[in-house]
Amino acid sequence: MKNLALGILAILMMSSCTREADIELPKTDPKMAVSCFITPGAPVEVVITKVVPLYNAPPVSSIEYVHDAVVGFSDGNDTAYLVYGANHRFRDPLNTFQIRQGQTYYLFASSPSLPSIRSFCTVPDSAVSDYTVSYQAGLEGPDSVFNMSMKWQDLPGGSNYYRVQAERIDTMELGFVSANSFGFNTSYYNDFGREGEQIQTGLGSVYSTADKAKHRWIISFLLTCDVNYFRYHLSLESFTEINPFSEPTSLYSNIEGGLGCFGAYVQYTDKLKVF
Repeated sequence: MKNLALGILAILMMSSCTREADIELPKTDPKMAVSCFITPGAPVEVVITKVVPLYNAPPVSSIEYVHDAVVGFSDGNDTAYLVYGANHRFRDPLNTFQIRQGQTYYLFASSPSLPSIRSFCTVPDSAVSDYTVSYQAGLEGPDSVFNMSMKWQDLPGGSNYYRVQAERIDTMELGFVSANSFGFNTSYYNDFGREGEQIQTGLGSVYSTADKAKHRWIISFLLTCDVNYFRYHLSLESFTEINPFSEPTSLYSNIEGGLGCFGAYVQYTDKLKVF
């Protein structure tokens, strides 16, 4: 009874201290949010959306794409102006640039109703090719779990950042193809504290399909990233919107005058035939 009385007293004390607060929320201006990731062998594509201010506008249920921006892309000497088109992307219609390793590129954009933005990034010097894949196969069945891991030699010099991805591609007896991605605890690695050493992933796992495979391939991707690509995607991986116990996380941005990321990577692809 004593503990119950103390609990009721504590509740009454807290409720008596409650006051309604009239706080003026901060006001922010709309900004551009940019997404652009460049790599050798792929065209330059830029997606720009409008960021709705958090406090001084109601939430929107759909993405608001910016289509009236003037978007420029440069290597420091030549400049191309991108054109808005399919899939809400700005593209270079003349394919002016062949993205080169070790080259720094610049991105800038202006819009009649939004602040101008600019950013730059440098494509990594090289891709990692000296790496091995370990694949662990279980008994074939609908509840079987298959594991794989990757190991590679860190690139010499500087700070290096990596991302890994892998898929299991099965060709079935009936002729159709099934593709399943391996799930890793994390897909992002760096060489902090292990310069020049071997780096190994944790186990990536995928469940078996119910149909028996005729042929099986493991397609793995190892990306050498610049720091912008790495930090942005790592912050996306760390951000969990549905977990009520997670701490607030700010997404990384290297866009001056706006939000988002302009980053670069070099990709190495390996194909392992299992059977």
